[in-house]
Amino acid sequence: IQVSTVAEMKTKSYEVGQVVETVGYYAEGDAGAARYLVKAAQAFDGYGDHVLANGTVAVLQSGGVINLTQFGAISGGTSEDTALFQAAVNALSDGDSLDLNGTNSVLKNTFITANNVTILNGKITAHTDLLGVMLYITGDNVALKNLRSYVDGAASAVSKGTITFFECTNGTVSGCRLEGGRRTGTNNNVANMVCAAKSTGIIITDNVFYEAHYVEMVQLESSTHCIVSDNVMSSTGLAYSAVATTDFYVIGGDSKHVVSNNTCTNYLTSILTINTAGVAITGNVLDISVQEQGVNMGHTGSGAPDCTVTGNTISGCAGAGVALAEATNTVVSNNVIRYCGEAGIDTSSTISAIISDNFIHNIGNASTGNGLKLSTSVAASYLITNNRFKTIKGNGIEINGSVVDCIVTNNVFSDINTGGFGGGRFPVNGTLDAVILPKTIIFDNNIVNGTFTTNRVVSLGNTHSDMVLSVSNNVLTAITSTSQLFFSVSGTQPLSRSVSRNKMGAAPMVGVATISGGTNSVIVSNINQTPYQRPICTEVDNDAAQVEIYVSSFGAGTFTISSRLTPAFDALIQYDIN
Repeated sequence: IQVSTVAEMKTKSYEVGQVVETVGYYAEGDAGAARYLVKAAQAFDGYGDHVLANGTVAVLQSGGVINLTQFGAISGGTSEDTALFQAAVNALSDGDSLDLNGTNSVLKNTFITANNVTILNGKITAHTDLLGVMLYITGDNVALKNLRSYVDGAASAVSKGTITFFECTNGTVSGCRLEGGRRTGTNNNVANMVCAAKSTGIIITDNVFYEAHYVEMVQLESSTHCIVSDNVMSSTGLAYSAVATTDFYVIGGDSKHVVSNNTCTNYLTSILTINTAGVAITGNVLDISVQEQGVNMGHTGSGAPDCTVTGNTISGCAGAGVALAEATNTVVSNNVIRYCGEAGIDTSSTISAIISDNFIHNIGNASTGNGLKLSTSVAASYLITNNRFKTIKGNGIEINGSVVDCIVTNNVFSDINTGGFGGGRFPVNGTLDAVILPKTIIFDNNIVNGTFTTNRVVSLGNTHSDMVLSVSNNVLTAITSTSQLFFSVSGTQPLSRSVSRNKMGAAPMVGVATISGGTNSVIVSNINQTPYQRPICTEVDNDAAQVEIYVSSFGAGTFTISSRLTPAFDALIQYDIN
């Protein structure tokens, strides 16, 4: 009902729960419109309260608190309360709060269209077929606080969700416990606990998410600048993901989401699935991905450029701790990645990445699993620096793919086991098409300590004919078998290969290479080797080959240059002793 003055308002009859709007100037209030909620007769002390003609009282509503029980009796979870709940929501205007007063409302669908409103202090439940979500929000700056929700997935064959923000700005879900839910039926895009679709500035913080079967607990769909932080998210029934970001509507662009300081446990696939640009994943504890990865970048082919994965603890993943599936300009830094089956970090179709300052340990299943596996199928560039690799079943770093430039510097490796792989600490294998294998690889200032079964630092084969390989300035100690370095003779050999200024351990340094043509050369110069052990270079078969073996100091014994050349080749083998 609309009235023009307070005096006119007092002349009419009302029902409890009815909303009265005053228009214009009135003596007992401020200039302009005001909004009142009709309540049962009782004493009021607040400004703006007016006794109406039938003895009820109108309470100034704007910025006030509406109690759900004003609109009727709630079933308490025994029958549907959607109509009553919707009436209460419809009574909200700018600045109002709806206090559920600890009640339990059974809902199918409720629509919140008002701006700047809050719903708090109660429980919402879905026991029956739910076509959509319990709370569907289109208003801006809607806050949901201290709520509990429960979706009974076993009671319905229709897919369902709990909260969806659609085309909203600045919504909040905080201090809530959200439980249940299952992805079934055909309407899968809303089968989640909290979804922000085509929205910006949605904050989901300090909540408990529990037992969502086969759904994403939080889905950020074609949205921007959302924050998912300080939540506890777990599911004994195997949720798909704790957080998934996607661009289904292709409008999200550079999403700039922040996923920080969450604790996430027990997921069927990836714990965090990122298919949008500019996402910062920071300070999370991610544990147990039953089938796939901890963090998966670019899972569906939509890509995940300009993302960061920093300061997280990632454990217990059947796949990789971090999978850079289709990422560009990615930074993976300062993470602890441990007890993962396939790899600490894995790449596929990732164009460029900086991987730095991570501690990657206890990686692998029965006989496989790499600390870092670069298996990209597109031309890529990597900087791998200041990482620590420890207790790896497979290789410390394995490179298979179209890596154009790869710099590996200042890393520490210990307890690396080949576990059935053909490599060692820095394997460079040729399992993909030879035309897309690495071109430039630099291993510099790395420290390699100990091993279980292998003694090889580099295993090389089937590479680009114009590849440049440099293994320099490394410390290679405590190798338990016969050789420090190993270069396989299979495949096309590099344009140049430099092995120089490495600090060798007690075992001999062995370099094995086959040079196939052109002006290719192998240079092996290890002047820092102490104590002296025999450096050996074999399988050199090219008229233009150049072999240099240089040791600055040594004790008792001799060193050997061994060269097997073609019968028609006139060789001059020369060395100096200083």
